[in-house]
Amino acid sequence: MRQAAACSVLKCLLGRKLNTLTCNQFYQLAALMKDEEPFVREKFIRKFTAKMMLEYPNKSLPLGLLGFYMLIDENNSESISEISILFSRRLRAFTNFKTATLVPENFETDNHVLAYGLLVTAKSKHFNNCQSLEQLQRIKRQMMIFMNAISITQDDFLFYQHQIKLVKNHAIEGADRDTNLKLWTVCDLAFAIAKAKTNINQMTSKEEATLPTRFFVALPKKNNQKYLKKSMLAQLLPAKQSKGDSDTESIESKEEEEMVEEEKVEVVGDGEMTMDGEQDDESIGKPRRTMHEDSDFQGEEEMVPRKRRRRAGRLRRRI
Repeated sequence: MRQAAACSVLKCLLGRKLNTLTCNQFYQLAALMKDEEPFVREKFIRKFTAKMMLEYPNKSLPLGLLGFYMLIDENNSESISEISILFSRRLRAFTNFKTATLVPENFETDNHVLAYGLLVTAKSKHFNNCQSLEQLQRIKRQMMIFMNAISITQDDFLFYQHQIKLVKNHAIEGADRDTNLKLWTVCDLAFAIAKAKTNINQMTSKEEATLPTRFFVALPKKNNQKYLKKSMLAQLLPAKQSKGDSDTESIESKEEEEMVEEEKVEVVGDGEMTMDGEQDDESIGKPRRTMHEDSDFQGEEEMVPRKRRRRAGRLRRRI
């Protein structure tokens, strides 16, 4: 029954803009992408994809409905491969119609696909805990697949960064606090993914980011709060760090290595301090020697420099 009603709505949408749908109809259609019944879910996705594949914009579904694919199961390889094909067709249509003299009335000039994807993710009943690592891991995988499919250049990811910031400075029309918290949490996650794909030297996007205003309400002030803890983000994206963070960690790593090297050749007290913090009694009063993994060490002893020998002697006398 749900699937039949949804297919009827899809048929009415062919060749039209998304604003012909009410907000409730939009959410009901999106929910079928994660329907509890496998038969209903799979049949709806097949119908949905088939209608998206029709000629754009005269015969196919509105571009914004591509955001539904944010909810697709990451194991559904057939639908995942189709996202990129569908979006690339619409990108070509964008290019052609933006330079054309006559533009069809049903042509959508704004790219709101990611905004719709974030919207349906926040409204999904399968995402009910903003602090659940398991749920966020699943959303991250789906989000990465989706964002890679709708992005071709770094400028695309830069555009999405601006759009994500814009979404975060809004609330969902008619939604409660918990739903908006989910929205702002997935915004933090999506922004981290997009930023990791973007050259940090770029600051502006060629295309201005906008939102579908009937779904979002602007917040009274800028939303700078972080809803995804750093520890959680580190678990979700361990290898996705900005260049600045990587450089800082690299410098800190080198400093730690130098400290370790100094620790290896320093005499403390009457004996030698091992890496475990234990003192080697057999080394008391003996000249130091170091072993290098890359050298042809044959047992030669390297004498401790004069200053360190004097320092060691003073420390022994104190004890």
